Order: sequence, then structure tokens, then C-alpha cells
Amino acid sequence: LVLSNVHPITLAVGNTMKRVFIIVAGVIVFSTPVTLQTAVGSTIGIGGVFLYSLVKQWYGSGGAASGKGKKPKLSPKVSSSSDCK
Repeated sequence: LVLSNVHPITLAVGNTMKRVFIIVAGVIVFSTPVTLQTAVGSTIGIGGVFLYSLVKQWYGSGGAASGKGKKPKLSPKVSSSSDCK
């Protein structure tokens, strides 16, 4: 499919642009007044979803900060002789 050939960041940006388009189209079609409060709320919401998408892609697809997508191995807790009573 075409989606498998597109970089995940591009998909995240495209998804965010789709959300902006839907909101703007809804405002125009339904003649909804945009107050400062709704504009700020929409900006925070869309920005949050965009950042979440980027962070999810970065940590989920092997970004540098995630150790190449591998979860750290946790060793079992070994109690020392001073812990046993």
C-alpha cells in the first residue's frame, strides 16, 4: 500500500492538517463564531494530538531516546543476606 511507503512523521502532519481542515470547514459551513476561548482550546487540542503523534512515533519506532525501540530488560530483584530477617 501507499501508506507503508510514507514516513510516519508525514502521516502525523497530514492527520493534523486534516483535523484543522475539518474544524475550519465546520466553522465556515455552520457559521460558528470563533471566540478567543474556542481558538485557544482548538489550538491546544490539535497541538497536543500532534505532539502525541510525534512522540508516539519517536518512541515507538526506534527513536534515539528509546534505545532503538527496545524496552530495557529488568533483572529480578535479588535480596542480599542483610534483607532476610
